[in-house]
Amino acid sequence: NLRVLHLAIRDQSVYAGISSIAPLMRYFERIEAVDVPFPKLYELNIDGIWDATTSSNRFESQHTSGLILQTRLINVGLRRLSALDAAAVGSIPLLASLQRCISTLQQLHLTRASGLSSEIMQVLAQDTTHMSNSSPLSLTSLDLSGCVGASAHSLWMVVRRCPNLVHVNLSQTAADNSVLSCLTEFVDLADNDGLQVVILDTTDITGAAARDFAAACDRRFRRLRRDGFGALESGWRLRLFDMDNCTGIGSDAVSVVRDLLSAMGTRVSANSDRRQQEASEDNFEDENDDYEYDVEEYYVVASMPYRALDKAAE
Repeated sequence: NLRVLHLAIRDQSVYAGISSIAPLMRYFERIEAVDVPFPKLYELNIDGIWDATTSSNRFESQHTSGLILQTRLINVGLRRLSALDAAAVGSIPLLASLQRCISTLQQLHLTRASGLSSEIMQVLAQDTTHMSNSSPLSLTSLDLSGCVGASAHSLWMVVRRCPNLVHVNLSQTAADNSVLSCLTEFVDLADNDGLQVVILDTTDITGAAARDFAAACDRRFRRLRRDGFGALESGWRLRLFDMDNCTGIGSDAVSVVRDLLSAMGTRVSANSDRRQQEASEDNFEDENDDYEYDVEEYYVVASMPYRALDKAAE
């Protein structure tokens, strides 16, 4: 009857307490390989389990990583999967794991997964349960940051099937204007909860696409107010739009985006624009101080959808 399982070993204190997970590991060893140990499991956190450094330095991590794949912990019906720093998992087991649950997942946080290739993304984007390829996925939170093996087109193929996204983080990926244009279309939809956090730093998006996205958010916000809601009473606003280190976005585009999103109080992060201004003033020390402050605030804002999802799950 287990429904929530956290095996994350990112905290060093977990390593010291290997005996605490030993009973669970012994249980896995006793069951048949074809069995699903927890058929009602809907949330699984394995942050750090698939990390390359962890796997090479910790015997218990190597053992646990194998058990996750062999015992089908990632099973059909899983709704929330978090696997941060998943650099050590290969393409074949990763595909086998994700194919079991992609149709039911509401949250997928899979970062730095070098095994997440374009081919895998294309397979996940295919609708295997319906006759039409347009059937949407249930994902509301998607974090594939640092997954450099997936092409822009394969990212677009997956994103286009996720119209209900609230939180999306595709930083340090090949995401380009096609992906952002798809998110823009979602903002214009009237029958979804609306994007609240969009993190696209160090991607190939350009100023034109960023302006179109901001304009769509402004239209949605004004439409909700026009339909009888107060300033923020509609329950929706774009909280964060991160465009840091996007070389295709100039200062003029950043200014337009800030203006369009100012009414709803969106936090716009675009350090490329800020650094250009500060470089012209030869004030690099102030630049570094401001950047550290922005990073701290960035994580405070970006964590908000996670808390909202936690409350929804409860």
